[in-house]
Amino acid sequence: MSITIQPLSEDTLPAVIELVLEAWHREWGPEFAERMLRWRFLLRQNGDTVLVMDEGRCVAMIDSFVRDYLIDGDVVKVRELCDWFSRPDYRGVGLKPARIMMKKPEPIISIGGSNATQALLPRLGFKPLPQPAIDYTLPLTGAALVDGLFKRYRIPGRRTGMRLAKHFTHPHRWGDSRHKSAVDGIARISRNGTQLSSTTPPGDQYQLASLINAEDIAWLLAAPEELGQFKVLEFLVDNQVIGVTLNRLNGQNEPVEGTIVHLQSAQVSVEIYRWMIDESISMLAASGASSVKCRTSCPTLADALQSSHFIRRKALQTLWWSPVLDAPSGPSLLSRFRADDALQPYPH
Repeated sequence: MSITIQPLSEDTLPAVIELVLEAWHREWGPEFAERMLRWRFLLRQNGDTVLVMDEGRCVAMIDSFVRDYLIDGDVVKVRELCDWFSRPDYRGVGLKPARIMMKKPEPIISIGGSNATQALLPRLGFKPLPQPAIDYTLPLTGAALVDGLFKRYRIPGRRTGMRLAKHFTHPHRWGDSRHKSAVDGIARISRNGTQLSSTTPPGDQYQLASLINAEDIAWLLAAPEELGQFKVLEFLVDNQVIGVTLNRLNGQNEPVEGTIVHLQSAQVSVEIYRWMIDESISMLAASGASSVKCRTSCPTLADALQSSHFIRRKALQTLWWSPVLDAPSGPSLLSRFRADDALQPYPH
């Protein structure tokens, strides 16, 4: 055994692909695996990966994205952990890459993760944030509703049930009968880049808020087509862009899933958020989505989701680590735009 710590590079990518496919339980062909994971790990601009190598074999790793967050009104780089795993016979070295990440200068945030990860991180000094991130789902068709029920309660015959229900729409239809917003604004697809600086949430509303930037959007728009389509909606009031949503249409699954990956707005209210949510749902539904997912830690956004008939699903523990910055204790705005959460589920 000759253990070394190495960064991800062109030379180590083949070994990482082997470990990742094993950990993710994917059986991708060589061409697709190389194309997908090269984009996922090497072509991004804002993250790095720590590898534990044993004579050319990747035996453990941890990945991270470094992104902008609003903390107490200031934009701060925060590291988001993901893909922390090791081979069963190398469990003893699995902590090494995590401790290396903890020595880097950025604060670290972790949302959800495996039961083992959520149990281990507090022992390393991570502190829980007071507001969990909560997943919500809106079924738009009978097939999506049946699919969710069969999965949740592990009922056999899911595909048969979906075929029987696929022609029935959810009672909350989209079209002429949807909620009439009081907001006098315009929602449109962003085609030439969005003025994101005017969409920053107010610092007096959120002590902690994740932010999206142009580099993040460009990377996602260049994703392999097998991940689906990413679309950006921008929202204007009085001809000023005040908000943006990042949305994903995942056509690899049946029924087709839509996701409001991220929402940020310079104006904060249930009515503004409801308008942005409804327009995003309409765009996803028109593109074929049978259901829409969203995640938030913000009570105001949660109220807007529930007023749009979203169903609350799962609360995810959110953990924070920094030797310098105390764990934010005030209101937060967190979403699925965290590490690679926006990319999940990956194709099978």
